[in-house]
Amino acid sequence: MRRILKHKGAGVLLFILAFLAICWPFMARTLYQVVEERYVHLFIAWAVIIVLLFFLSKTAVQDDDNPGG
Repeated sequence: MRRILKHKGAGVLLFILAFLAICWPFMARTLYQVVEERYVHLFIAWAVIIVLLFFLSKTAVQDDDNPGG
């Protein structure tokens, strides 16, 4: 996972996945019939995005600490 997060496009990919994970269920009205299911999906997507951002930032900090390789 660390190798994936070191790529320059990892932030862009995370942005696109986060946008789709958060916006798509609200646009697809027939996906969730109950409003509570939409909020559960939103909370789970939000939590996953935060965890991925944490790993992305931790990888960036480790790269700054070890510039030689």
